[in-house]
Amino acid sequence: MNKRASERSLWVAVGAGILVIGFLVFVLLTTFAPKKQESVSDSAPQTTSPQENVPVDDLGNSEKTGFDEILLPDGTPSMQGVGSYDELSSIKEIFESNKEYLQLSPVVGEGGAPLLFPSGHTIYKSSVNNMSYIVSGYRLICLDAMSPTDFVFLRDEHTNKRIRVFLTQEKLDEFRANIQTGADILSGATIPEQGTVVLDGEATPLTYRKSGEEYYLDAGVLFEWFADIPLDFEWSPVISLPVSEFVGVEYVTTQIRGMQAVALGYDGVSFDFRSWNGERFNLRLPALRAGSSVMSISTLMQICGWRFFTDGNTLSIVTDEANNTDLGIVYTGNRELSATYKEEDGTWVKYTYDEYDRVVSRVEWTGEGTPYDGAPEEEAGESDTPNDVSGSENAEAIDYTATIG
Repeated sequence: MNKRASERSLWVAVGAGILVIGFLVFVLLTTFAPKKQESVSDSAPQTTSPQENVPVDDLGNSEKTGFDEILLPDGTPSMQGVGSYDELSSIKEIFESNKEYLQLSPVVGEGGAPLLFPSGHTIYKSSVNNMSYIVSGYRLICLDAMSPTDFVFLRDEHTNKRIRVFLTQEKLDEFRANIQTGADILSGATIPEQGTVVLDGEATPLTYRKSGEEYYLDAGVLFEWFADIPLDFEWSPVISLPVSEFVGVEYVTTQIRGMQAVALGYDGVSFDFRSWNGERFNLRLPALRAGSSVMSISTLMQICGWRFFTDGNTLSIVTDEANNTDLGIVYTGNRELSATYKEEDGTWVKYTYDEYDRVVSRVEWTGEGTPYDGAPEEEAGESDTPNDVSGSENAEAIDYTATIG
């Protein structure tokens, strides 16, 4: 009897131990495992009327009229509300650490005023490496080693507001006119054509298509307008959609092959999208067909965190409160420009191109003979544009502007 009791006690103890271990495993799995993958096939957006909850600045630089926010169905995982610029806490921590390490101090001119970059940013000198920097949002731009993409997302040092950078005065004027047109559309003062798209308060040439309850956009045109960088939707296996200077959201196309396809869970139809900025959810998203860049706004809401509004005629996109500004400057100093002359109907015309071979400017040459006869060429990088970004008044500026022949 004692032996049987002892064996019974032993089995009871073993059973209890198994139950405890099983419970602990269940707790660990439910607490730390990634959330269940969701499909976006049934995530058609819903239009509501939360006007009183949406700040005025969300839709542009003037009071909005009749715009309702397009919302995802309740419970749909997305980057909305968690991926904005002000919420990039880990990026901000790294930025603060780098700034402290470099021991930056403002550069002061002969008159005692701080030296400013043409954009209006204060120029700092590092006592660690003796290099010059400006502060652009949560990023330090080294003026001694600038690249052509440094100013794609230039930001105000103090507010993080985006400052659009253009290569010509004409482009800056066009931007400001588009901002005014966007404000008129959003306030109801102007009724545009059906399908018009306003992006961060700026009227654009983009159009949308609606099928049922879903809206569709050409992401190639959209992101080139947003970030001024052309994307290759025809041959690239993975497209990096630029959300900010820190975030490129990876989207798979049907060109993907091999281990890259395996790593991103591509099965010939869809792939695994993984959230970013500390969020933990996965989505199964349809891969883009090679050569096509049409995407639904539901997908853009989920992967980029952007917000969309409509009055039934116009689609207003707010990528981020920090991007919704009318700040802009002309600056060419960090861009790799090239120029060539072409004879058109007996007149020589000078074309200036950016690093993506896009025409930046077209100017008729008025000199005698031909431009190849040794006549002086107009310098394409010069501009009469004042750098009128807020904060640049009464300060001495260093001219970093580059010119080309």
